[in-house]
Amino acid sequence: MATDRYEKEKPALTLVKNNPPKPAAQPMRKRVGGTMEGEVVPQGWVYMIGNPEIPHLLKIGRTYPDGIDSRLSEAQRWGRAELVGKFWFDDANEAEKRIHAMLYKWNLRTMGYTDCGKELFHVSTSMVEKVVEEYTKELESGENAVG
Repeated sequence: MATDRYEKEKPALTLVKNNPPKPAAQPMRKRVGGTMEGEVVPQGWVYMIGNPEIPHLLKIGRTYPDGIDSRLSEAQRWGRAELVGKFWFDDANEAEKRIHAMLYKWNLRTMGYTDCGKELFHVSTSMVEKVVEEYTKELESGENAVG
């Protein structure tokens, strides 16, 4: 059963190296009529959202510190969506770009699908975790060059 396979692969969120700030009572940013309002901060989450019925199809994106619920709500408009993993970065924008580059060959657009967003990947959660770990090691060693 696909759900059993999905549950077994759910990652432990051990790659979060530091304690992110507690979410504010109100979102730091919010969508209003197609535009974003509020404070822009570099810190945030790189997240994986998946549908347990479709293993290995993940949306990998980034959001501000208290925006995970908004991303889940948005993804649930298209079917079942669950948070599979999240990783905290001081510069989530750069982290997302680098992680997407490292996962390039698993991106659905690279695979020839033109009718989907750039954040969809046909990849296992364990592979994403390996890539995030590799990127984290690059950050720690000072080798953060996007290539």
